[in-house]
Amino acid sequence: MKKLHSTRAFVLTFALLLCWIGNERLLAQDANQVRIQVYVTIPTKKSTAKKPAPDEVATALSACRAEILRKYIQQCSAPRQVLITTSAEAINRNLDTIVTGVDQVGVPEVDAKAKTLSLAAVGYVNEKSVDLLLPKQSGAKNYISLIFVSRRQTEVKRFGTEVITGNSVLRADTRTDVQQVTGDKTQVAVTTKFDDAVVSKSAEIARTEKILYDVATADALDTAMEGALVERNFRMVPAATLRKRSNGAFAVEKFIEAFKVGNDVDAELIQDAAEACSTMKPRLPFYGYGTLTIEKPQRDPASGRTRVNIIVYAKVIDCRDDFATTAGALEAIQYAGLGESATEAETAALTGAAKIAAKMIADKLNAKGVF
Repeated sequence: MKKLHSTRAFVLTFALLLCWIGNERLLAQDANQVRIQVYVTIPTKKSTAKKPAPDEVATALSACRAEILRKYIQQCSAPRQVLITTSAEAINRNLDTIVTGVDQVGVPEVDAKAKTLSLAAVGYVNEKSVDLLLPKQSGAKNYISLIFVSRRQTEVKRFGTEVITGNSVLRADTRTDVQQVTGDKTQVAVTTKFDDAVVSKSAEIARTEKILYDVATADALDTAMEGALVERNFRMVPAATLRKRSNGAFAVEKFIEAFKVGNDVDAELIQDAAEACSTMKPRLPFYGYGTLTIEKPQRDPASGRTRVNIIVYAKVIDCRDDFATTAGALEAIQYAGLGESATEAETAALTGAAKIAAKMIADKLNAKGVF
């Protein structure tokens, strides 16, 4: 009978462990959930090293929840910190829905001499819940259109170091003057010696690697970013619908051709698109452009799964005034996706990078009063 109870207890414990692991993986795969681990110390009156008081452990967990939010805000970009500060009251009121899945890590540590209880915990910040509480401007017509092009590494050629060697002959003349005085006579003897020396020289030339790309539209990134920006109440205008109205300035193939020959979009294209935004009726207040580089799939050494790394550059142009200005820019966002196949890893990387890029762009615009 004892063996039966023991088996049932093991099965129950194992099931709970699987459930916890499953929830942990589910939260970890959600790009809207930010995992944060904290360590807090609170004063205690009843807890002992052998028996921490349950109510004081609960108080420590509550302090961990607040610390998770504080640590999250601390690691946010400056524009997002400004937005969160303006909504601090509402965010603190909704702390339980914003910070979820809080679990203690290990056992509480009680310091009897200092009368403190310390506790480590891990939890998740739901960024969607935070976004819902950020300030919004009602009735705004801030339309925005995005053009993204991508390039995929097809071949990487690395060149070895070239060594150039050579010899130089140096000729050195040594002149020795010896003066001798005998009585009232002075004699000077001059000796000249010629020395030849051979000096060997070498120079190393390190050649850079050559990377070949396939360039195409970044439809997956476009779709993911548009979805994320729509959630932040921006009005997305598909670039394809602006082709005629912009007299071809928003023709995606032009951006593709420009990205084939350089690491950025041609400055003339950027200017043409800005002028088209200003002259079309009605005026398009904002447009964004960006580039996406997809590196070749690699095996992740830690997990053994396929890993795809992508790099995203993006910039949003404000065309509302007489001169087009930069409303927000992202520099080299790198994001890696893992999957059982290259396609799965690439999809994970694209989705994750798009959400991060869209969030950062929206934060930059919101902080400038653009909603």
